[in-house]
Amino acid sequence: VVSFGTSFNESRAEDIGGIEKALQEANPDWSVRRAFTAQIIINHVQARDEEVIDNVDQALARAKANGVKNLVVQPTHLMHGAEYDELMA
Repeated sequence: VVSFGTSFNESRAEDIGGIEKALQEANPDWSVRRAFTAQIIINHVQARDEEVIDNVDQALARAKANGVKNLVVQPTHLMHGAEYDELMA
């Protein structure tokens, strides 16, 4: 699941986590993972909470290193913007 990201812990758990949970429940054979497109959010969360969240390049590299053969990238972006356009490139 690829989203812009949020630094708000509750929103991250309920909103993004809720999407991840729904996808996992609908696809129990999948391994659902998280990536953010906003590096500034990733850096902020890591500095404040010591929680490491992959950016898209890191998530794709991790999937490749883990031998993933079939990959679904599910964006949560609601409108086109720089991050969405980069994701689709």
